[in-house]
Amino acid sequence: MSCNQTNNPNETRKLRLFRAEDTPRMAELFERTVRTVNRADYTKEQTAAWAAGVSVPQWVPRFTESFTVICESDAEILGFGNLTCDGTVDMLYVRADSVRCGIGAEILAALTAHARKCGLSRLQTFASLTAKPFFEKSGWQTVRCNTVVRRGVPLENFYMCRTLNKDVSVVNSTFDVS
Repeated sequence: MSCNQTNNPNETRKLRLFRAEDTPRMAELFERTVRTVNRADYTKEQTAAWAAGVSVPQWVPRFTESFTVICESDAEILGFGNLTCDGTVDMLYVRADSVRCGIGAEILAALTAHARKCGLSRLQTFASLTAKPFFEKSGWQTVRCNTVVRRGVPLENFYMCRTLNKDVSVVNSTFDVS
């Protein structure tokens, strides 16, 4: 699926809440995205180390214990993101062939709306070099550069924050929870 297909008026792209059975497809999306999209900013060694960190059994509680949103079309997962109870956007990934189609923005808007509903005043994340411009366009500020080590390989990322204005009305997002 490409952006042109994503903009098809007959398409049924929707946001819904995470289900445990989504985890294997999310892991596959994560690995492919890291190995393709993030190769623009990281070496092959770095993306291999990063992508190798997937553990489906560990991901189920990670996403069950956080507010996790899936974007899908025709039962295919196009992207996902999750927000922890402390206001951390833990993960936000979009399928490689659907990047820059508005999916990341939809997911981030849903996570932000949920944070406001929960009374959070601030969001935080560790954004990759690739994701940093996306977060900046969404009003996030870079606090500091950070280095994380995955399988012995250092990767640069950025600790970023966004203050949520209290006077902004909460967006009521509709999710398919079936």
